[in-house]
Amino acid sequence: GRSSAVTLVSASIVRNLRAVPVDELDPAARKLLTFVDNRQDASLQAGHFNDFVQVSQLRGALYAALQDAGGQGLTHDIIAGAVTATLGLQMRDFAASPNAKFTAKADAERALRAVVEYQLYVDLQRGWRVTMPNLEQTGLLKVSYRDLPDLAADDESWKGTYLLDQVSAAQREDLSRILLDELRRVRAIDVDCLTEEGFQRLRSQSRQQLIDPWAMSEDDRLVDVGHASPRPARPGGRRTAMAMTGRGAFGRYLKSTAAGLPGPVKSDDATRVISDLFGVLTDAGLLARTDGVDGPEYRIRAGALRWISGDGQSGAPDPLRRAFQGEATARVNPFFRDLYRDLASGFAGMHASEHTAQVPQQLRLEREDSFRSGELPLLYCSPTMELG
Repeated sequence: GRSSAVTLVSASIVRNLRAVPVDELDPAARKLLTFVDNRQDASLQAGHFNDFVQVSQLRGALYAALQDAGGQGLTHDIIAGAVTATLGLQMRDFAASPNAKFTAKADAERALRAVVEYQLYVDLQRGWRVTMPNLEQTGLLKVSYRDLPDLAADDESWKGTYLLDQVSAAQREDLSRILLDELRRVRAIDVDCLTEEGFQRLRSQSRQQLIDPWAMSEDDRLVDVGHASPRPARPGGRRTAMAMTGRGAFGRYLKSTAAGLPGPVKSDDATRVISDLFGVLTDAGLLARTDGVDGPEYRIRAGALRWISGDGQSGAPDPLRRAFQGEATARVNPFFRDLYRDLASGFAGMHASEHTAQVPQQLRLEREDSFRSGELPLLYCSPTMELG
């Protein structure tokens, strides 16, 4: 809507102002003052702009880090550090104590890496997000799973499984990948930052060490984190519990000719296949199993994920929901692909504030000084404010 249009124009103007050589434009002049209809609009617009910039920056930095990593891609143990490095932030852009040195500086940098890691896992969720398609949907990221081709080809691992020991390695790999991708729809990922305890620690650390937009507020809550299980959903159960049975989307796929299982495959057969898939993937260390109230629950182990650079030609395939009007692959939105690939690197340190009668006077004065110096590049104002 209108907020998006104002954000895009604002970001473009400030980015272009910053690109002007220093001898042609004073650094203090690289800023934009925007009047909006009322104080609610000013607050909303500043928030919308900061969210847009932060998401774009993170995705742009992830893509740049993937490019640097080459064909091997990035793994859980190095991804947060690699992306934080490519963000290119200065201490003043994220640290509550921008002049800190030694251990205090290291603490602020660690807190930033923790927030980046959390945001990266939140953004791994499969499924179409209309407002800003993510890196996978714009074809710039391919998510794969550790040793999956080797596992699929290892007949020993599939011995005694129902129907799966009768299909090719390529088919086993496809079915395993589809199941793992489905788990990402409900963020069924086993990683510390997606646990309540890990999130509380992260939030507390970020509030002590970081400033907006990288600090988390007291109101921030852990995103929905799910799990999958090979049994029907319990009435009134959690929305994030993914029931994977012969009657669900994956089950219907297994019953179709596309799955390539020796048929005919009935619903009960598909449920058995799903249960055996969970078993093989757990034994191979790709899934973590916990015992829930109703039986085993599964999540993807963070260490099993591989983040690999894509070419931006087509979005992530979704064989269970072929809703691409007869197209073989998902179409890419070129605006967002180019934003993440080429433009987002120019957003480092870009942020906006509101200037209205609702803002406490001391904070308003600080924002005015910061805007005068050009340190704050964007100010959204209500029309009633007399700026003098």
